Amino acid sequence: MMYAETRAVCEAQRQQFKAQYWRSSPKAVEALEREWERLVTLFAFPQAHWRHLRTTSVVESPFAAVWLRTTAAKRYKSMSRRILQINMKFSIPRADLEAACLDVAQPIADRPGLRWKVWLMNEVEHEAGGIYLFESEAAAQSYLASPIVAALKASPAVSNISAKLFDVLDSHTAITRGPVKQALDVAV
Repeated sequence: MMYAETRAVCEAQRQQFKAQYWRSSPKAVEALEREWERLVTLFAFPQAHWRHLRTTSVVESPFAAVWLRTTAAKRYKSMSRRILQINMKFSIPRADLEAACLDVAQPIADRPGLRWKVWLMNEVEHEAGGIYLFESEAAAQSYLASPIVAALKASPAVSNISAKLFDVLDSHTAITRGPVKQALDVAV
């Protein structure tokens, strides 16, 4: 279809494809319908540009970088991710704190809506914490209300616990290669 001479020919090939495959491959027909406007966008440009628009080669396609950024931004906006930052002071030796944290690492990893956590340690200042990426505000709030956080608050080994929620600045994060895109790829 994308190699048709005109949009009208392409439309005719679309109808033929639908008629032939709607029973045996309904998902393929669905995908074609969903992505149809993207597929036929090239017909809005002069025919001399079609070869470049049809290619998947980044070297040949002058629009590849723009398309990548545009679709990445749309993927980022489709999620309402939240960053949770937790900081605390600790009064026990680092090795003891690390051992206690290792015991809760898997239960934290199993929390619904958690994409990742980065563990933080500043032994000189006796500070520790974490940066978490949650799929949504609700998932982050659920974690903050969980028995894991309640046990942390009740521990005599830690004090001055602070928890802050942040929105993700998608465009900025994409430019600086923040780990948010990888989290989305894993989620999809």
